[in-house]
Amino acid sequence: MKKKYSLLMTIMIAFLLVVVLSWIIPGGAFSSGVYAKGDVTPLGLGDLTKVPLWTFSTIFQFSLIFLVIGGFYGVLNKTGVYKELVEKTVKKFKKNSKIFLIITVASLAIISSVMGGNTYLFILVPFLTTVLLKLGYGKKASILATVGSLFVGTIGATYAFDVNGYVNYYLGQEVNAFVWYKIILLVLSSALLIMFLIKWAPKEEKAKEEEIPLLVEEKGKAKKSFVPLVVITVIGIIMALVGTFSWSDMYGTDLFTNLHSGITEFTIFGYPILANIMGTIYAIGNWSTQDVNVILIVCSLLIGWIYSIKFKDLLDSFLEGAKEMLPVFLYATLTNIVIVILMNSSTGNFINYTIINYLYGLSDSFNALIHGLVVGVDSFFVNFFPYMSSDVLNITTYFYTDATTYPVIGLITQAVYGLVMYVFPTSLLLVAGLAYQKVSYKEWLKYIWKYLLYLLAIIVAIVIIALSFI
Repeated sequence: MKKKYSLLMTIMIAFLLVVVLSWIIPGGAFSSGVYAKGDVTPLGLGDLTKVPLWTFSTIFQFSLIFLVIGGFYGVLNKTGVYKELVEKTVKKFKKNSKIFLIITVASLAIISSVMGGNTYLFILVPFLTTVLLKLGYGKKASILATVGSLFVGTIGATYAFDVNGYVNYYLGQEVNAFVWYKIILLVLSSALLIMFLIKWAPKEEKAKEEEIPLLVEEKGKAKKSFVPLVVITVIGIIMALVGTFSWSDMYGTDLFTNLHSGITEFTIFGYPILANIMGTIYAIGNWSTQDVNVILIVCSLLIGWIYSIKFKDLLDSFLEGAKEMLPVFLYATLTNIVIVILMNSSTGNFINYTIINYLYGLSDSFNALIHGLVVGVDSFFVNFFPYMSSDVLNITTYFYTDATTYPVIGLITQAVYGLVMYVFPTSLLLVAGLAYQKVSYKEWLKYIWKYLLYLLAIIVAIVIIALSFI
Protein backbone atom coordinates (compact mmCIF):
# COMPACT_ATOMS: atom_id res chain seq x y z
CA MET A 1 0.00 0.00 0.00
CA LYS A 2 1.48 3.33 -1.08
CA LYS A 3 1.80 6.07 1.48
CA LYS A 4 0.43 9.50 0.74
CA TYR A 5 2.75 11.66 -1.29
CA SER A 6 2.42 14.95 0.59
CA LEU A 7 5.21 17.27 -0.55
CA LEU A 8 2.81 19.94 -1.77
CA MET A 9 1.00 19.95 1.58
CA THR A 10 4.32 20.25 3.43
CA ILE A 11 5.41 23.25 1.37
CA MET A 12 2.02 24.89 1.81
CA ILE A 13 2.21 24.41 5.59
CA ALA A 14 5.55 26.23 5.59
CA PHE A 15 3.94 29.01 3.56
CA LEU A 16 0.93 29.25 5.89
CA LEU A 17 3.25 29.36 8.90
CA VAL A 18 4.86 32.51 7.50
CA VAL A 19 1.40 33.93 6.77
CA VAL A 20 0.39 33.40 10.42
CA LEU A 21 3.67 34.88 11.68
CA SER A 22 3.08 37.96 9.53
CA TRP A 23 -0.01 38.70 11.68
CA ILE A 24 1.98 38.42 14.91
CA ILE A 25 5.56 39.58 14.34
CA PRO A 26 6.30 43.09 13.07
CA GLY A 27 8.71 43.47 10.21
CA GLY A 28 12.03 45.16 10.61
CA ALA A 29 15.18 46.18 8.78
CA PHE A 30 18.86 46.72 9.48
CA SER A 31 20.92 49.68 8.34
CA SER A 32 24.62 49.70 9.26
CA GLY A 33 23.89 47.14 11.97
CA VAL A 34 21.10 49.21 13.55
CA TYR A 35 17.69 47.55 13.72
CA ALA A 36 14.61 49.62 12.89
CA LYS A 37 11.27 48.16 13.89
CA GLY A 38 8.47 48.34 11.37
CA ASP A 39 4.76 47.62 11.53
CA VAL A 40 2.91 44.32 11.53
CA THR A 41 2.03 43.75 7.88
CA PRO A 42 -0.32 40.76 7.65
CA LEU A 43 -0.58 38.63 4.54
CA GLY A 44 -4.26 38.43 3.56
CA LEU A 45 -6.45 36.17 1.45
CA GLY A 46 -5.29 37.79 -1.78
CA ASP A 47 -1.68 36.93 -0.93
CA LEU A 48 -2.58 33.23 -0.63
CA THR A 49 -3.06 33.13 -4.39
CA LYS A 50 -0.71 35.91 -5.50
CA VAL A 51 2.43 34.65 -3.76
CA PRO A 52 2.41 31.20 -5.44
CA LEU A 53 1.90 32.93 -8.80
CA TRP A 54 4.73 35.36 -8.03
CA THR A 55 6.92 32.38 -7.19
CA PHE A 56 6.44 30.79 -10.59
CA SER A 57 6.73 34.07 -12.48
CA THR A 58 9.94 35.26 -10.78
CA ILE A 59 11.84 32.16 -9.63
CA PHE A 60 11.03 29.42 -12.15
CA GLN A 61 14.24 30.04 -14.11
CA PHE A 62 16.31 28.69 -11.19
CA SER A 63 14.36 25.41 -11.26
CA LEU A 64 14.21 25.11 -15.05
CA ILE A 65 17.43 23.13 -14.92
CA PHE A 66 15.49 20.11 -13.59
CA LEU A 67 13.40 20.00 -16.77
CA VAL A 68 16.56 20.24 -18.87
CA ILE A 69 18.20 17.46 -16.84
CA GLY A 70 15.12 15.33 -17.50
CA GLY A 71 15.31 16.09 -21.21
CA PHE A 72 19.02 15.26 -21.25
CA TYR A 73 18.36 11.83 -19.71
CA GLY A 74 15.53 11.32 -22.17
CA VAL A 75 18.10 11.64 -24.96
CA LEU A 76 20.54 9.35 -23.11
CA ASN A 77 17.86 6.68 -22.95
CA LYS A 78 17.17 7.06 -26.66
CA THR A 79 20.77 6.17 -27.52
CA GLY A 80 20.29 2.67 -26.12
CA VAL A 81 23.83 2.72 -24.71
CA TYR A 82 22.77 4.43 -21.48
CA LYS A 83 20.97 1.24 -20.52
CA GLU A 84 24.17 -0.69 -21.21
CA LEU A 85 26.21 1.76 -19.11
CA VAL A 86 23.85 1.31 -16.17
CA GLU A 87 23.83 -2.49 -16.50
CA LYS A 88 27.61 -2.76 -16.72
CA THR A 89 28.05 -0.49 -13.70
CA VAL A 90 25.55 -2.55 -11.70
CA LYS A 91 27.24 -5.79 -12.76
CA LYS A 92 30.66 -4.47 -11.77
CA PHE A 93 29.53 -3.52 -8.26
CA LYS A 94 26.88 -6.19 -7.69
CA LYS A 95 29.04 -8.10 -5.23
CA ASN A 96 30.54 -4.90 -3.79
CA SER A 97 27.59 -2.53 -3.62
CA LYS A 98 29.08 -0.81 -0.57
CA ILE A 99 32.07 0.26 -2.68
CA PHE A 100 29.79 2.06 -5.13
CA LEU A 101 27.97 3.69 -2.23
CA ILE A 102 31.25 4.93 -0.76
CA ILE A 103 32.42 6.21 -4.15
CA THR A 104 29.11 8.06 -4.63
CA VAL A 105 29.15 9.74 -1.22
CA ALA A 106 32.85 10.62 -1.29
CA SER A 107 32.92 11.97 -4.84
CA LEU A 108 29.80 14.14 -4.50
CA ALA A 109 30.85 15.47 -1.09
CA ILE A 110 34.38 16.33 -2.25
CA ILE A 111 33.31 17.98 -5.52
CA SER A 112 30.65 19.97 -3.67
CA SER A 113 33.14 21.00 -1.00
CA VAL A 114 35.77 22.19 -3.47
CA MET A 115 33.68 23.51 -6.38
CA GLY A 116 30.16 24.05 -5.01
CA GLY A 117 27.43 24.14 -7.64
CA ASN A 118 25.17 21.64 -5.91
CA THR A 119 22.25 22.34 -8.22
CA TYR A 120 24.42 21.57 -11.25
CA LEU A 121 25.72 18.40 -9.63
CA PHE A 122 22.11 17.17 -9.60
CA ILE A 123 22.91 16.23 -13.22
CA LEU A 124 24.61 13.13 -11.77
CA VAL A 125 21.77 12.23 -9.42
CA PRO A 126 19.55 10.29 -11.90
CA PHE A 127 22.41 8.01 -12.99
CA LEU A 128 23.73 7.42 -9.47
CA THR A 129 20.20 6.88 -8.16
CA THR A 130 19.44 4.33 -10.86
CA VAL A 131 22.56 2.32 -10.07
CA LEU A 132 21.95 2.48 -6.31
CA LEU A 133 18.35 1.30 -6.70
CA LYS A 134 19.42 -1.54 -8.98
CA LEU A 135 22.07 -2.52 -6.44
CA GLY A 136 19.30 -3.01 -3.88
CA TYR A 137 19.33 0.25 -1.93
CA GLY A 138 16.00 1.84 -1.08
CA LYS A 139 14.64 5.16 -2.29
CA LYS A 140 15.44 7.10 0.86
CA ALA A 141 18.94 5.64 1.03
CA SER A 142 19.61 6.72 -2.55
CA ILE A 143 18.37 10.26 -1.77
CA LEU A 144 20.64 10.44 1.27
CA ALA A 145 23.60 9.05 -0.67
CA THR A 146 23.21 11.63 -3.46
CA VAL A 147 21.45 14.80 -2.33
CA GLY A 148 22.59 14.16 1.25
CA SER A 149 26.21 14.03 0.08
CA LEU A 150 25.82 17.44 -1.55
CA PHE A 151 24.70 18.83 1.81
CA VAL A 152 27.77 17.25 3.41
CA GLY A 153 29.84 19.12 0.85
CA THR A 154 28.21 22.37 2.01
CA ILE A 155 28.75 21.57 5.68
CA GLY A 156 32.43 20.90 5.03
CA ALA A 157 32.84 23.40 2.19
CA THR A 158 36.52 24.25 1.72
CA TYR A 159 36.86 26.29 -1.49
CA ALA A 160 33.34 26.32 -2.95
CA PHE A 161 32.74 29.89 -4.10
CA ASP A 162 28.97 29.79 -3.55
CA VAL A 163 29.68 29.05 0.13
CA ASN A 164 33.23 29.98 1.13
CA GLY A 165 33.49 32.88 -1.29
CA TYR A 166 30.58 34.65 0.37
CA VAL A 167 31.61 33.77 3.92
CA ASN A 168 35.14 35.03 3.33
CA TYR A 169 33.90 38.22 1.68
CA TYR A 170 31.46 39.24 4.40
CA LEU A 171 33.83 38.31 7.23
CA GLY A 172 36.96 39.69 5.56
CA GLN A 173 38.77 36.32 5.66
CA GLU A 174 41.49 34.74 3.56
CA VAL A 175 40.74 31.88 1.17
CA ASN A 176 42.31 29.29 3.50
CA ALA A 177 40.59 30.50 6.67
CA PHE A 178 40.00 27.56 9.03
CA VAL A 179 40.40 25.18 6.09
CA TRP A 180 41.71 22.30 8.21
CA TYR A 181 38.65 22.43 10.47
CA LYS A 182 36.49 22.36 7.35
CA ILE A 183 38.39 19.37 5.96
CA ILE A 184 37.99 17.50 9.25
CA LEU A 185 34.28 18.34 9.27
CA LEU A 186 33.98 17.14 5.67
CA VAL A 187 35.75 13.86 6.40
CA LEU A 188 33.82 13.11 9.59
CA SER A 189 30.46 14.06 8.05
CA SER A 190 31.13 11.90 4.98
CA ALA A 191 32.23 8.97 7.14
CA LEU A 192 29.09 9.33 9.29
CA LEU A 193 26.88 9.35 6.20
CA ILE A 194 28.52 6.20 4.87
CA MET A 195 28.31 4.44 8.24
CA PHE A 196 24.67 5.40 8.64
CA LEU A 197 23.75 4.06 5.20
CA ILE A 198 25.67 0.83 5.72
CA LYS A 199 25.04 0.10 9.40
CA TRP A 200 22.33 2.20 11.05
CA ALA A 201 19.78 3.23 8.44
CA PRO A 202 16.25 1.81 8.81
CA LYS A 203 15.50 -1.08 6.49
CA GLU A 204 13.71 -0.27 3.25
CA GLU A 205 11.91 -2.24 0.61
CA LYS A 206 13.81 -2.70 -2.62
CA ALA A 207 12.49 -0.42 -5.35
CA LYS A 208 10.71 -2.14 -8.21
CA GLU A 209 12.16 -1.85 -11.70
CA GLU A 210 9.22 0.21 -12.94
CA GLU A 211 9.66 2.66 -10.03
CA ILE A 212 13.11 3.76 -11.20
CA PRO A 213 12.68 7.22 -12.78
CA LEU A 214 14.28 8.35 -16.04
CA LEU A 215 15.23 4.85 -17.13
CA VAL A 216 13.71 3.33 -20.26
CA GLU A 217 14.41 -0.36 -20.76
CA GLU A 218 14.66 -0.37 -24.54
CA LYS A 219 14.75 -3.67 -26.39
CA GLY A 220 17.77 -4.81 -28.31
CA LYS A 221 21.47 -4.49 -27.72
CA ALA A 222 23.26 -1.20 -28.28
CA LYS A 223 25.34 -1.16 -31.44
CA LYS A 224 27.71 1.59 -30.29
CA SER A 225 29.94 2.19 -27.30
CA PHE A 226 28.77 4.24 -24.34
CA VAL A 227 32.21 5.88 -24.06
CA PRO A 228 31.32 8.98 -26.18
CA LEU A 229 28.21 9.48 -24.05
CA VAL A 230 30.27 9.39 -20.85
CA VAL A 231 32.96 11.70 -22.25
CA ILE A 232 30.46 14.32 -23.43
CA THR A 233 28.56 14.19 -20.13
CA VAL A 234 31.71 14.57 -18.03
CA ILE A 235 32.95 17.46 -20.17
CA GLY A 236 29.55 19.12 -19.86
CA ILE A 237 29.56 18.83 -16.06
CA ILE A 238 33.13 20.15 -15.84
CA MET A 239 32.20 23.11 -18.06
CA ALA A 240 29.19 23.84 -15.84
CA LEU A 241 31.23 23.77 -12.62
CA VAL A 242 34.19 25.70 -14.01
CA GLY A 243 32.03 28.24 -15.82
CA THR A 244 29.89 29.09 -12.79
CA PHE A 245 32.80 29.24 -10.31
CA SER A 246 33.88 32.85 -9.75
CA TRP A 247 37.65 32.49 -10.15
CA SER A 248 38.30 36.21 -9.94
CA ASP A 249 36.39 36.69 -6.68
CA MET A 250 37.72 33.53 -5.02
CA TYR A 251 41.35 33.60 -6.15
CA GLY A 252 41.78 37.06 -7.63
CA THR A 253 42.71 35.78 -11.08
CA ASP A 254 41.64 37.69 -14.19
CA LEU A 255 42.75 34.96 -16.59
CA PHE A 256 39.31 34.07 -17.91
CA THR A 257 38.11 37.68 -17.95
CA ASN A 258 41.16 38.79 -19.92
CA LEU A 259 40.79 35.83 -22.29
CA HIS A 260 37.14 36.72 -22.91
CA SER A 261 38.05 40.38 -23.48
CA GLY A 262 40.81 39.41 -25.89
CA ILE A 263 38.39 37.32 -27.95
CA THR A 264 35.47 39.73 -27.97
CA GLU A 265 37.66 42.78 -28.66
CA PHE A 266 39.38 41.20 -31.63
CA THR A 267 38.49 43.12 -34.79
CA ILE A 268 39.06 42.89 -38.53
CA PHE A 269 39.11 46.34 -40.10
CA GLY A 270 37.43 47.64 -36.95
CA TYR A 271 34.63 45.05 -37.05
CA PRO A 272 34.28 42.83 -33.90
CA ILE A 273 33.85 39.64 -35.89
CA LEU A 274 34.37 37.14 -33.03
CA ALA A 275 32.14 39.05 -30.59
CA ASN A 276 29.29 39.07 -33.10
CA ILE A 277 29.73 35.40 -33.95
CA MET A 278 29.75 34.42 -30.25
CA GLY A 279 26.81 36.61 -29.30
CA THR A 280 26.00 36.93 -25.59
CA ILE A 281 28.53 34.60 -23.99
CA TYR A 282 29.98 35.72 -20.67
CA ALA A 283 33.48 35.05 -19.41
CA ILE A 284 34.15 31.77 -17.62
CA GLY A 285 33.35 32.38 -13.99
CA ASN A 286 30.32 34.51 -14.79
CA TRP A 287 28.06 31.80 -16.16
CA SER A 288 24.59 31.28 -14.68
CA THR A 289 21.99 28.53 -14.51
CA GLN A 290 20.78 29.55 -17.98
CA ASP A 291 24.28 28.92 -19.37
CA VAL A 292 24.32 25.46 -17.77
CA ASN A 293 20.96 24.73 -19.41
CA VAL A 294 22.52 25.66 -22.75
CA ILE A 295 25.45 23.33 -22.06
CA LEU A 296 23.08 20.42 -21.38
CA ILE A 297 21.07 21.14 -24.52
CA VAL A 298 24.25 21.27 -26.61
CA CYS A 299 25.41 17.99 -25.04
CA SER A 300 22.04 16.46 -25.92
CA LEU A 301 22.41 17.56 -29.54
CA LEU A 302 25.97 16.23 -29.74
CA ILE A 303 24.96 12.87 -28.28
CA GLY A 304 22.02 12.68 -30.68
CA TRP A 305 24.34 13.38 -33.63
CA ILE A 306 26.99 10.85 -32.53
CA TYR A 307 24.40 8.12 -32.01
CA SER A 308 22.54 8.92 -35.25
CA ILE A 309 19.26 9.91 -33.63
CA LYS A 310 16.90 11.71 -35.96
CA PHE A 311 16.14 15.25 -34.82
CA LYS A 312 12.42 14.51 -34.38
CA ASP A 313 13.17 11.46 -32.26
CA LEU A 314 15.73 13.43 -30.28
CA LEU A 315 13.23 16.21 -29.63
CA ASP A 316 10.51 13.73 -28.66
CA SER A 317 12.82 11.91 -26.24
CA PHE A 318 14.00 15.21 -24.75
CA LEU A 319 10.41 16.33 -24.17
CA GLU A 320 9.50 12.93 -22.73
CA GLY A 321 12.34 13.12 -20.22
CA ALA A 322 11.45 16.71 -19.33
CA LYS A 323 7.83 15.64 -18.81
CA GLU A 324 8.92 13.02 -16.29
CA MET A 325 10.80 15.71 -14.35
CA LEU A 326 7.89 18.15 -14.40
CA PRO A 327 6.82 17.38 -10.78
CA VAL A 328 10.41 17.95 -9.64
CA PHE A 329 10.45 21.30 -11.40
CA LEU A 330 7.11 22.35 -9.88
CA TYR A 331 7.96 21.37 -6.31
CA ALA A 332 11.49 22.79 -6.52
CA THR A 333 10.06 26.10 -7.70
CA LEU A 334 7.55 26.18 -4.84
CA THR A 335 10.32 25.79 -2.25
CA ASN A 336 11.06 29.45 -2.96
CA ILE A 337 7.59 30.58 -1.92
CA VAL A 338 8.82 32.00 1.41
CA ILE A 339 11.71 33.98 -0.04
CA VAL A 340 9.33 35.41 -2.64
CA ILE A 341 7.27 36.91 0.20
CA LEU A 342 10.37 38.81 1.31
CA MET A 343 11.28 39.81 -2.24
CA ASN A 344 7.83 41.32 -2.80
CA SER A 345 7.56 43.20 0.46
CA SER A 346 6.23 46.71 -0.22
CA THR A 347 7.89 48.15 2.90
CA GLY A 348 11.30 46.45 2.81
CA ASN A 349 10.70 45.25 6.38
CA PHE A 350 10.90 41.50 7.01
CA ILE A 351 9.92 39.39 10.01
CA ASN A 352 13.12 37.34 9.76
CA TYR A 353 15.13 40.47 10.64
CA THR A 354 12.97 40.98 13.71
CA ILE A 355 13.69 37.41 14.81
CA ILE A 356 17.41 37.84 14.13
CA ASN A 357 17.52 41.03 16.16
CA TYR A 358 15.74 39.32 19.07
CA LEU A 359 18.08 36.32 19.06
CA TYR A 360 21.27 38.37 18.89
CA GLY A 361 19.92 40.56 21.69
CA LEU A 362 19.91 37.57 24.05
CA SER A 363 23.68 37.85 24.55
CA ASP A 364 26.10 40.76 24.90
CA SER A 365 29.02 38.82 23.40
CA PHE A 366 29.63 36.12 20.84
CA ASN A 367 27.53 33.04 21.47
CA ALA A 368 27.93 30.09 19.11
CA LEU A 369 24.50 28.64 19.93
CA ILE A 370 22.71 31.91 19.24
CA HIS A 371 24.55 32.41 15.95
CA GLY A 372 23.63 28.86 14.94
CA LEU A 373 19.97 29.58 15.71
CA VAL A 374 20.13 32.79 13.66
CA VAL A 375 21.54 30.91 10.67
CA GLY A 376 18.94 28.16 11.04
CA VAL A 377 16.02 30.58 11.26
CA ASP A 378 17.15 32.73 8.35
CA SER A 379 17.84 29.65 6.20
CA PHE A 380 14.15 28.79 6.46
CA PHE A 381 13.18 32.18 5.05
CA VAL A 382 16.14 32.59 2.66
CA ASN A 383 17.02 29.22 1.14
CA PHE A 384 19.90 30.36 -1.12
CA PHE A 385 23.21 30.42 0.76
CA PRO A 386 24.55 33.59 -0.95
CA TYR A 387 21.41 35.53 0.05
CA MET A 388 21.25 34.02 3.52
CA SER A 389 24.92 34.76 4.22
CA SER A 390 24.40 38.33 3.04
CA ASP A 391 21.47 38.67 5.43
CA VAL A 392 23.16 37.16 8.46
CA LEU A 393 26.87 37.97 8.17
CA ASN A 394 26.35 41.62 7.29
CA ILE A 395 24.49 41.92 10.59
CA THR A 396 26.70 39.57 12.61
CA THR A 397 29.81 41.72 12.28
CA TYR A 398 28.00 44.59 14.01
CA PHE A 399 26.85 42.45 16.93
CA TYR A 400 30.14 40.55 17.22
CA THR A 401 33.03 42.94 16.66
CA ASP A 402 35.83 40.60 17.82
CA ALA A 403 37.37 39.49 14.52
CA THR A 404 39.09 36.51 16.15
CA THR A 405 35.70 34.81 16.33
CA TYR A 406 34.96 35.28 12.62
CA PRO A 407 36.54 32.00 11.42
CA VAL A 408 34.30 30.10 13.86
CA ILE A 409 31.31 32.19 12.79
CA GLY A 410 31.99 31.24 9.18
CA LEU A 411 32.31 27.57 10.11
CA ILE A 412 29.02 27.63 12.04
CA THR A 413 27.27 29.45 9.19
CA GLN A 414 28.04 26.86 6.51
CA ALA A 415 27.61 23.88 8.85
CA VAL A 416 24.22 24.90 10.19
CA TYR A 417 22.93 25.86 6.75
CA GLY A 418 23.95 22.45 5.37
CA LEU A 419 22.38 20.70 8.36
CA VAL A 420 18.97 22.38 8.12
CA MET A 421 18.79 21.80 4.36
CA TYR A 422 18.23 18.12 5.22
CA VAL A 423 14.89 18.97 6.82
CA PHE A 424 13.48 22.33 5.76
CA PRO A 425 10.60 22.18 3.27
CA THR A 426 12.15 25.29 1.70
CA SER A 427 15.28 23.29 0.80
CA LEU A 428 15.31 23.22 -3.00
CA LEU A 429 17.59 20.19 -3.46
CA LEU A 430 15.89 18.17 -0.71
CA VAL A 431 12.44 18.71 -2.18
CA ALA A 432 13.79 18.00 -5.67
CA GLY A 433 15.24 14.71 -4.42
CA LEU A 434 12.04 13.71 -2.63
CA ALA A 435 9.90 14.62 -5.63
CA TYR A 436 12.22 12.72 -7.98
CA GLN A 437 11.88 9.54 -5.91
CA LYS A 438 8.25 10.16 -4.89
CA VAL A 439 9.08 9.98 -1.18
CA SER A 440 6.90 11.85 1.31
CA TYR A 441 8.33 14.40 3.72
CA LYS A 442 7.08 12.40 6.71
CA GLU A 443 8.82 9.23 5.49
CA TRP A 444 12.02 11.19 5.01
CA LEU A 445 12.03 12.63 8.54
CA LYS A 446 11.40 9.21 10.07
CA TYR A 447 14.32 7.86 8.08
CA ILE A 448 17.00 10.45 8.86
CA TRP A 449 16.30 11.84 12.34
CA LYS A 450 18.96 9.68 14.03
CA TYR A 451 21.50 10.57 11.36
CA LEU A 452 20.84 14.27 11.94
CA LEU A 453 21.44 13.88 15.69
CA TYR A 454 24.80 12.23 15.01
CA LEU A 455 25.65 14.92 12.48
CA LEU A 456 24.70 17.69 14.91
CA ALA A 457 26.95 16.11 17.53
CA ILE A 458 29.90 16.16 15.11
CA ILE A 459 29.29 19.81 14.21
CA VAL A 460 29.03 20.82 17.87
CA ALA A 461 32.23 18.94 18.72
CA ILE A 462 34.20 20.60 15.89
CA VAL A 463 32.89 24.05 16.85
CA ILE A 464 33.84 23.53 20.52
CA ILE A 465 37.35 22.46 19.50
CA ALA A 466 37.64 25.44 17.13
CA LEU A 467 36.52 27.84 19.89
CA SER A 468 39.19 26.51 22.24
CA PHE A 469 41.94 27.52 19.83
CA ILE A 470 40.92 31.12 19.06
